[in-house]
Amino acid sequence: MEQYVRIEYGQMLKTFQSILEKEGLDAEKALQCARILTDNSFDGFDSHGVLRFEDFADRMKNGGMDKSAEPMIIRSEKAFECWDGNKGIGPLNAIAMSERAVDLANRFGIGIAAIRNTTHWMRGGTYGKHIAEHGCFGICWTNTKANMKAWGTDKEIIGNNPIVFSAPSSEERSIVLDMALSQYSYGKLTAMEMAGRMLPFFGGFDRNGKLTKDPGLILESRNAVPIGYWKGYGLALMLDIFSSVLSGGVSTLSMPEQGHTVSQVFIAINPGVNGSSAVEGIIQELKKNGEEVHYPGEGTEKRRAENLSSGVSVPYPVWNSIMERNAK
Repeated sequence: MEQYVRIEYGQMLKTFQSILEKEGLDAEKALQCARILTDNSFDGFDSHGVLRFEDFADRMKNGGMDKSAEPMIIRSEKAFECWDGNKGIGPLNAIAMSERAVDLANRFGIGIAAIRNTTHWMRGGTYGKHIAEHGCFGICWTNTKANMKAWGTDKEIIGNNPIVFSAPSSEERSIVLDMALSQYSYGKLTAMEMAGRMLPFFGGFDRNGKLTKDPGLILESRNAVPIGYWKGYGLALMLDIFSSVLSGGVSTLSMPEQGHTVSQVFIAINPGVNGSSAVEGIIQELKKNGEEVHYPGEGTEKRRAENLSSGVSVPYPVWNSIMERNAK
């Protein structure tokens, strides 16, 4: 049975920052990336945090993303801006675009920032939460490389294109819906396989085309099932069209397997002075229907509180490898 260790927030943050600085990232960017990856882990999304940290560092080291690049504005039309990410660090580009969307929303009521030629943003909920913390409603999504088959064919030509919705609240809440357009994200499938666990619901097909709850078989076949079957496929296609065309970027259908970059859209809407209190009123009405009724993001808050109290649980081989890397 795999052993686990408990890691405190500060220890993980400092370790990540140290490694990223050794890979050539300046101190400020290293801290920002380290904080995003650590927050993902403590929010309960270790598949986009500690479990993917070394892959993230390797891609930066091996040229999968340009650690010195900065996003560059291409087009500006009042509430809409188009940017080029210059193959820079995905989480940093995404934070910058979410902040641009908020700035535009504060000026025009709504702000849209589309970015092309950027890299993996890790966990999309990070940026929806960032927008909501600035008092705005948020919608953001990304296209991905092909990792899901088009409905009705056996061809893997569409991405599972995660989308995020977020809402501000007058209370200390994180109302964030973050979902891939496959039943389970590939990060979640990988984490479940590493833990030796079966999925609670069917998540895809095996190589024989049979629905399965085995994450390893789905990773092997690369045939994740879309949410809502054909409806999820249709939504994934539309998100790809919107993100690639609005940003002037590359569609999943034309994206190379190696050296690919993605396109993303960030929308912020300023609801005015009463927006947060109105959202809080809806949540309070929702909670009157029983403690088992949850709003999106409620489970994340609970996991974060538990992990901050006792430390986040990490497979020993994963953390040992990270510590050995930091010692070099």
